This record gives sequence, structure tokens and C-alpha cells, in this order.
Amino acid sequence: MKKHLLHLTVSLTLCAASLSAYGANAPQVTVAGALGAPVAAPGRICLDDAGGIHVADVQQRGVLSFDGSGRFLNRIEVPGVVRGVAWNGGRLLVSHDRQVSMYNAAGTEVGSLSGYDFQLPSGIASDAAGNIYVTDSKRNQVVSFAPTGALRYAFGVPGSQGGAFNFPTGIAFNQSSGELAVADTLNHRVQFFDTSGRFRRGIGSPSAPPGPLSFTYPQGIAFDYTSGTRLYVVDTFHSEVKVYDLSGTPRYLSTIGSYGSALGELMQPGEAAFDGRGRRLLVADAGRVTIFGIDGDGAPSAGTGGALLDPVPATVSGRTLLLSGSVPAGGRVSVSVGVGAAGEGAVSDGRWSATATLLPGQNLVRVSAQWSGGSDSATVAVLCTAAAEGRDGSATDAGGAVSGGSTSGSSQQGTATWSYPGGGDCHHTKGGGLVCRDR
Repeated sequence: MKKHLLHLTVSLTLCAASLSAYGANAPQVTVAGALGAPVAAPGRICLDDAGGIHVADVQQRGVLSFDGSGRFLNRIEVPGVVRGVAWNGGRLLVSHDRQVSMYNAAGTEVGSLSGYDFQLPSGIASDAAGNIYVTDSKRNQVVSFAPTGALRYAFGVPGSQGGAFNFPTGIAFNQSSGELAVADTLNHRVQFFDTSGRFRRGIGSPSAPPGPLSFTYPQGIAFDYTSGTRLYVVDTFHSEVKVYDLSGTPRYLSTIGSYGSALGELMQPGEAAFDGRGRRLLVADAGRVTIFGIDGDGAPSAGTGGALLDPVPATVSGRTLLLSGSVPAGGRVSVSVGVGAAGEGAVSDGRWSATATLLPGQNLVRVSAQWSGGSDSATVAVLCTAAAEGRDGSATDAGGAVSGGSTSGSSQQGTATWSYPGGGDCHHTKGGGLVCRDR
């Protein structure tokens, strides 16, 4: 049964009041918006030094970059299957296929991590000194590199005992304790290590039943230092993010999200990143990145708080495309296709919708919004795979047509399935996350 967002917010507020004497409080959570198109199948997320957002996207075959307000900037094309992304000293680190490449701010490849034979590199993190840590999911190891990209060491063995791994994925560095947190996915737990690879402790157990201190399929990890030290763990198969207090002994605080496709609900989340400047939690999910405000903040700035375009499919089998999104009160939205004239979207209670008529082949759909004190725009490419005649038997005008409507929503994203070296036991979900069988 779905949990309504209003009920979730109320329960978290009460929990925060009752636990305030013990360390970090449970966060007060609001739904601040989402990053939609051109996001298609987001995997991992990172933030750069300026607050920019970078999303590894399987279907887009690269990394999508946004400014801190959520405005799309560019796409960095990455060969093969892109998995992880991290920011390190002015460079973007991207794991793909059997390597981790380094890109500069302009999106040009400037090198790669060397000295280790990766089998399935996934999550990436950096410590305070700029050293780099990468999880190799198939080799069940965490590999450390110097800031230059040279190999330092690797740690981990296959198994279920403390310090061993069974398909590690997400990794993050705790600035407060100086520890690494690793999502030991198929052991259903999160493990903590010092930066030399010595095991410290863990949360969860392969034999533990589902509950506050256990996981089904943990993949994403993020830290929040605004109220003590909070740990956010993304549990993909439970469609939720669990929150823990790390001020002392790890202690469960609350859960964010529940299963569903509405804004604020989660389908198959795979990663989270915490924006300390805006106090926002960004969660990669099926077809979008959901933005949660934390502790009353997270109010989106210009752009993110403007017109947000809900996820749009890359391919449409007919000429009709339903578009929708959000816009501030009193805002107006116009949509155009190709060189066609712009049409007005229907706006009601902060939501807008429109129906666009496409031409055969690729179409560029442009959305623009204006409101008191701001504006926003977005462009998305859609491939129309089948043409249909108009009601009078004629083709549409150049660039298609747009009309307002009351129907909102988005089409289902496809599933990208890939083969990996050494076996075919893993695949990417439509949300961009990895799903693998126990071996």
C-alpha cells in the first residue's frame, strides 16, 4: 500500500522531536522537485565544487551535467556502459566498462586510473586528501588510487564475514570520522573501513529480516553533516532511502520515500547525493532525479523551482506526445516542436500539461516558462518512429503542433540490458541501477 507524502512528512517531524537528545535528528522532508529530461536512466550522481550536478545515465550513454539550479548544461559522451561518477579536484571521474576515465570541466578526457585490472568498476569516492576509491563489484574489492590516478592498494575478498564483500556497489567518504562506507549489496549491508582498508563495523546482516537496521539491496550512500552526522542508504528493492544517525553507534532515524511513480515516490532508486549548500537530497530513480528538501530547506533556486519537465521517452511510436511538469504559481508555459509556432500549455495548481504532435524522425521539443520574477526553459530530442495522417488526411505543419490539455504523466522508460565480462548475471534496470543474481 502506498504511503502518502503528507503522512511521511508528519511522522518524520514527530520522530525528530522525540530523538533530539540523542544526536542527529530525523530529517524533516519535503518534496522540492525533480530533474527530468534529458535524464532517461540515471545511475550514480555527484556534485562538483560549485554545486553543479552530474548524472551518469545509461540510456544517454554518458554523463549529464546541470548547474546548481537544475538547468541542463551538456552531455559528456562516455563509451560503453557508464556506471559511476564522482568529482575529484576539478575532474570528473567516470566508471564505464572495465575502466575509470578522468574528464576535465569542459568534458574532455584527460586520463584514466591505472595499475589495476578492473572487472566491473562501479561506485567512486574521494577522501579529504584527494585519494580515489573505486568499488569493483565483480572482484569484490575496493581499490585506492592517488590523486594522480596511480594505484595505491586494494582491499577486500569474496565472502560474508566482516571486511569481505559480495558485489559491493556504492561508496562514500565520511568527512566527520574519516571512514569509507561501502554498500555490500548482495550481503545486504553497509560496511565501514578506515582509509587504509581496515574493517571498522557494519550495519545489516545477510541473515537479518527486513527492518530498520537491515537492507534488501543497498546501492547508494550519502552523508549529511547539517544535524550531527546522518547516513542515507538507498535500498533499491524497497524503493526507499533509510536514514541513520552516525553521531555514535549507528541508529535508525527514519525512511524517505515509498513505492510509486508520483513525484516524491520512488520506483527503483539506485543512488543519492546530499547538497549541503541547498540542504537537498538528490535521489536517482526511474527516469528522473527526485529532489527532497531536508529540514525545511531545499527550496529550489531559479531554474529548479521553475518549470520542471517530467521524464520524456526518447522514442515515441506515434505522433502524439504528452508533456507535463511543474511551474510556480501564476506561471505560463509554452511548448514548440521544431520550427513550429509555440503553443500554450494548460496550467493548474502548479502543474502544467500539453500535447505535442510530432513529425516522422527526430523532433526537438522546447519548453519555456515565465512567472513573476523568473523564467526557465528545456529542450529534449524525441524520435518519432511512426507517422500518422491528420484527421483530414494531410500532414501536420512544419515542426508539429502543440495544444494544452489536462492529462499529465510520462511514458515508461525502456530497460537497458547489457552483457558483462565473465558472465551475464547482471543487468541495468530502467532506473539505471545494477541488478545482479547471487552466485
